[in-house]
Amino acid sequence: MRPWRPSPKSCKPAVEVLTSVFGRPGIEEVACLATISQGPKCSVRVTLARFGDRVLLGLRRWVKNPDEPEPVPTAKGVFIRTADIPELRRALDEAERLLASGGKDAAP
Repeated sequence: MRPWRPSPKSCKPAVEVLTSVFGRPGIEEVACLATISQGPKCSVRVTLARFGDRVLLGLRRWVKNPDEPEPVPTAKGVFIRTADIPELRRALDEAERLLASGGKDAAP
């Protein structure tokens, strides 16, 4: 099995996001709330970030890059306003309910 090497396509967004989002003046990560593993090379991080006077919930994919000591963020992610967290919670609760029912209650 050959070792994993990220393609230039997968690394470029990570570097761009690292410098344009987390390195951008005005955005600072406040807390990492969870790291959800999606395999040995990838995870999704749930974070709180501050942008000016606003606090945002971040959901972003991070990958391990052999050239970097720590995982780096990719362009695949979103920031959600904290005011929208209750709606997100309702959607996640509904997803759990549908999964528990075997998807029988899903609307067509």
